[in-house]
Amino acid sequence: MQQFDVCRSQAKSRDGFPYFVIVQSREFDRTGRRVVIPLTPELTRYPEIAPIFEVEGRQVVADALLIFSIPTEKLGKVVASLADQASAERLINAIDRLIGRS
Repeated sequence: MQQFDVCRSQAKSRDGFPYFVIVQSREFDRTGRRVVIPLTPELTRYPEIAPIFEVEGRQVVADALLIFSIPTEKLGKVVASLADQASAERLINAIDRLIGRS
């Protein structure tokens, strides 16, 4: 699994969170965990940290407020990538805005 790969959710809550995007650097691949942002069809009150993408024909929101770490075995099949320059920048900008000092 690569940084910015989109994995299908295997969780029971996959209706609300059908995908996860891996945002963790490859430097930490040996940990057996991945830092992910859930992709949800729900709009957020904070669009500046929740860019919108299309995955498998569905519009989804990467809500950076929901970022967390998950064991790699809990991630489903890779179905897309958001590694293109524009998508990756939008994800990194959302994370930077979330954790930046104000």
